[in-house]
Amino acid sequence: MFKKITLFLALGLVLLGFNVNSQTTRFIVNPATSTLEIGDTLVVAVTSQDFTDVIAFTYSMNWDPNVLEFVAGDDQIVPVNIPPALFSGTNMANIGNLTFGWNDPFLAPKSVDDDLVLFEIVRFTAIGAGTSAINLSGMPAAANIVTTTSDETPLFTNASVTVTDPNAPTPGEFECMFDDFGLAILADSAATGEQLCLDVNMCNGDSLVSFQYSLDFDPAILQFDSITNINLPDPGSVFENSNNTDGWVFTFWTDTLNMGIDIPDTLIYELCFTVIGAGGEMDTVSIVGTPGIIEATKSSNPGVNIGMEVQNAPVVVSGNSGSAVTVVAADVEGSPGDTVCVAVTAQNFDDVTSFQYTFNFDETILEYVDHRNFNPNIPNLSAAINDTPMFSDTGAILVVY
Repeated sequence: MFKKITLFLALGLVLLGFNVNSQTTRFIVNPATSTLEIGDTLVVAVTSQDFTDVIAFTYSMNWDPNVLEFVAGDDQIVPVNIPPALFSGTNMANIGNLTFGWNDPFLAPKSVDDDLVLFEIVRFTAIGAGTSAINLSGMPAAANIVTTTSDETPLFTNASVTVTDPNAPTPGEFECMFDDFGLAILADSAATGEQLCLDVNMCNGDSLVSFQYSLDFDPAILQFDSITNINLPDPGSVFENSNNTDGWVFTFWTDTLNMGIDIPDTLIYELCFTVIGAGGEMDTVSIVGTPGIIEATKSSNPGVNIGMEVQNAPVVVSGNSGSAVTVVAADVEGSPGDTVCVAVTAQNFDDVTSFQYTFNFDETILEYVDHRNFNPNIPNLSAAINDTPMFSDTGAILVVY
């Protein structure tokens, strides 16, 4: 008899443990998935399950502020079936955080039927292409729920929102439509601050000896980074020279044996840029004949510039409407003993009240002299330069304005 009673009590404790755990309150973000276009709005509802004898709760909501926007003061948190006294904190909405808290003023427990809407977030606006989770969490406000029987962390079921840009070009498989040798840059899009790599495809590259061209782009929207993923014979023979102040890149390739190589229609490399323009802006990365001319030669027609057919690439900037302020140091050359001056320019430098950065150089090759020719439209700029030997002797100039 003793053994039977003991077994019964142990089993009862196990079942009681599962029963308590099953009643932990769960908060649910609705709808679970959404697909929007930039400019669309979304009302998000929070429902619950096992909201029984609740005295108080707190938690946070997080999302990607580059994809979705909640504007405090314009957008609202609207209670629906939750008892009175819901608190919502919106002071961190600009970085993708809301905080929520509720407690009964008289500490009287409250219950809400499963799947009823507690409150709605009216509204999120889609501002940038991408995917954003809408998560309930314990950051920055702790996740906690107090009932008449427990003080614990609630359960969460989160949501996901995908935003597309209807104006973005659709990259696809490249099909050569050129009659003779040509290069095609494929359209693409990226958000402000992201790196954008554009595919460059070659057509009709039989017996190719060399080719060269220049690229033109808007330096207020794009800044050139590098040529990557080179898929050409003699990849070390790809040469580029760029100028991010004026917005051009000169590119050259040659067969080192000067014999001519049959290159199949293929992706030959990627042109990578950092996107600094504002969401909604557009540019076209174009193959042009300046500053370096367009030229292509083949061993089948030695010494003759056969020219180049081209396809240029429209680029659309996704994301919010703010441009990235970009500081650009010019490329310069000099011989030992020369004094060279590096022009420092800026893109999207509008309504700036303060900025700081560090200018680095190799102190074993260059010796710092001074700063000069300050822009008179930036008052007291010279006072922002910290070029004391403590920094300049180690290859650094501090700028704090």
